[in-house]
Amino acid sequence: MKSIQKPTDAGATADCTPTVYLHNLSRMTGLLGIALTYARTHSTLLPRAPDNHDTFLDRRRDATAIIYEILSLAMSKPSKTHIVYKANLNFRLGDQYIRFLLDKGLLRKEVDNKGITVYGLSADGERLLYFLEEVERSLSVIPSPSLRVIP
Repeated sequence: MKSIQKPTDAGATADCTPTVYLHNLSRMTGLLGIALTYARTHSTLLPRAPDNHDTFLDRRRDATAIIYEILSLAMSKPSKTHIVYKANLNFRLGDQYIRFLLDKGLLRKEVDNKGITVYGLSADGERLLYFLEEVERSLSVIPSPSLRVIP
């Protein structure tokens, strides 16, 4: 799987700390603000743990986590069905998220050599994925098993 590199911009340098990147995020792209605004109004439930104890996975998953998962999955150019199943979404909700990400220019819709519609990351999608991973690391949130972490 391809790893995301730190994005460089006219106002950023490759050796900036995550705190500096997070501080400059709204000035550089504004993409995290889009995801966080969307997160305030959308969420889904994760399955309960088998032992029925209150765990991180029992809590509601916000839209930011879902967007993070979809963007992570899009690195391998999956079909809509693959995204829906791997992100643990129903098809209606998965379709809404995919359309939202396409409209915001974070995903690209492509047709592979077999004629199947697949979804890949745009440059803005790669940048947002990088920043979401930095936020994830900075907050020390326990990621779901399907979320990848850059070493």
